[in-house]
Amino acid sequence: MRYFTFVFMLISFSAFSQLQYSYYPQVPYTDLSVLAATDNYIYAAGSCDIMMISNNSGESWDYIESIGSILDIEIVPGSNGKKAFMMLKDKIFLFDADTREFQKVSNDNLTLTAGYFRGLLVSDNSVFLISNGVVHKATVGEYTWTKIATFEIGSDFVRYSDMSENFIWVSTNKGKVIKMALSDNTTALVKDFNSNIRQFDMANDLIGYFAVSGKSYLQKTIDGGATFNSLTNMPESISPLAYGENVIMTVNTNRMYVSMDGGNTAKYVPMNQNGYTNLVSFSTMDANGVLYLAGKSGMVLKSEDFAESFENLTKYKRENLTEIEINTSGKGYALGGQSTVLYTEDNGVTWEEIDINLDEDDYMNSLVYIDGDKFLLGHSKGISVLENKMIVSSNPSSCDLLAKNEKEGYLLAVIQVNGQSAVSKSTDGGGTWMNLITLPEYASDLQISPEGRIFIPGAAGTIIVSDDGGDTWNIVDLANIEKRIQKIKFVNNNTGLLSTGKELYISKDGGKTASFLFNNYNISNLNVFSEKYFLVTSGSGNSTSVKVSKDQGENWTLLESYCFSTNNSFYDKDQTVWFAQDGGHINKVTIDKLSASNETETTSTFNTYPNPVVSGQQIKFNEDFQKSKLEIIDITTGKIVRRLTDLSKGYIDSNGLNTGTYLIKLNQDDTLRFSKLSIVN
Repeated sequence: MRYFTFVFMLISFSAFSQLQYSYYPQVPYTDLSVLAATDNYIYAAGSCDIMMISNNSGESWDYIESIGSILDIEIVPGSNGKKAFMMLKDKIFLFDADTREFQKVSNDNLTLTAGYFRGLLVSDNSVFLISNGVVHKATVGEYTWTKIATFEIGSDFVRYSDMSENFIWVSTNKGKVIKMALSDNTTALVKDFNSNIRQFDMANDLIGYFAVSGKSYLQKTIDGGATFNSLTNMPESISPLAYGENVIMTVNTNRMYVSMDGGNTAKYVPMNQNGYTNLVSFSTMDANGVLYLAGKSGMVLKSEDFAESFENLTKYKRENLTEIEINTSGKGYALGGQSTVLYTEDNGVTWEEIDINLDEDDYMNSLVYIDGDKFLLGHSKGISVLENKMIVSSNPSSCDLLAKNEKEGYLLAVIQVNGQSAVSKSTDGGGTWMNLITLPEYASDLQISPEGRIFIPGAAGTIIVSDDGGDTWNIVDLANIEKRIQKIKFVNNNTGLLSTGKELYISKDGGKTASFLFNNYNISNLNVFSEKYFLVTSGSGNSTSVKVSKDQGENWTLLESYCFSTNNSFYDKDQTVWFAQDGGHINKVTIDKLSASNETETTSTFNTYPNPVVSGQQIKFNEDFQKSKLEIIDITTGKIVRRLTDLSKGYIDSNGLNTGTYLIKLNQDDTLRFSKLSIVN
């Protein structure tokens, strides 16, 4: 790791910014890409400009907003772990764990001289910044940077760097290995592999391991780079980690190989045995040989016995969630990869992970509520009825999609039959199934409108429709849609949204024709609350934007944004849209129930006093609301923080309400009335 600076600049940045905490788990989202640890302190950083810090070896974590995208972290020698350097692509900051402040220790002169910062290394009282062809050095605490060495790499750029007792080592994207002697700052080309060096690690001045593109095995040197040999008993040439003379590991996203004899033999460590498949993106070992793995959704694993066992320092399983549904009594499930199942029985206030005895390679695809406490689960190995956290019956047909006719109660499933998609129907709550039709192509969505029309996306620009419960079907060709429709959602038999993934359309005649609304990336999670009120998500990369329109898609407003992917949504028919998201996260937004469910409802306002009100005071009304129902909604989070059905006292007790702004919603004789209230200290 590497960094440098010329003139010390006393500029501090507070790290106490507003973070976006998920509803579950109650932590911010970040995919970790760098980590450093020493003593009791662990620093990690990743996407969404989030840093995680622990001062008790991972027992608890603080989350703070960083000053940008952190590429490297090095803990300051002699600070007892309380200070660390944070390297961005063109700046270096000193972070103080006690004050939570970032202090800039680089300036424009260093940025212009060094160019793109490539790595940071520390030793004793010195800090080294590696950039393309240049090494700078500064003394800890002074930060007056001096160029101490240059090295010739031509059109290459530096990929990685490391430090042994007496040398700094650098590799490039085209295969060059350079070392600089710490004694006199002289540099030398050690080896040119003529191929990208994906990663390397030096155990000491002589022993090192290199993962080189085009080489099936790790390349090992035992003489400081004079010669290299292939470790044919280490099956993967990826992300080597070395400790001492004999320990070498390779770390992949879902597996490891560990050798205790310098690579002569290796043990396979499958990460899926611990439920962490495809989550690891960064690995490091501290000076004591303690292994840390970091990755998806803030996951940090620790091993003190060279991968014999692992401790999950961030406690919960982080598989991507793909389905979520909650019934009217508040019971529900969220489903994800590696047979992840979360259960709630208090309308999503709390969630617990449960085991319903499915194989880890059994992928869960769809979920619908049946009745009572029963839910129907569609998964790659069957269709199962879930009741009270247990599978009570199953059908072996591999299922991709599920839907329920709310009026008639029958269920539909898109299943796989001899390699083709088919629509199957159940009229007894999922006990028995009858195939209706074989589809010409794989079905990407399945929906039954509240009035009973069935919609299935077909080939490019077509939808398959049935008005009689699946007895007969028609293929409707929408001439102005050239791409295949991915998602579909109708509020009745006429009005609905159709998404091709990059374009959103509206149909007002049951899918016979469609009009273009807008284009973006990954348009999905279509929610149609009424003929005018819509909610959709779109995203670029891994981000998600939640947008609403109250005028049939003419205008759109950003309601919420997340810096990670949203895979599915569920509207609870009240005023909440739930999101199943990457990394095991669950979030929700509150929508305007008035616009969503009944556009003819009447509304008015009312007043409360005093307003603002000091926390602890009584909130009084200017009218008699004895027979009314009241909800207090936190405007910032959209959460209902209090419900009242008895207003006979003529006031509300504000005890327990945090400072902030609230919306008071009153239901009086089927008329909704609203008032905004501020709570102050």
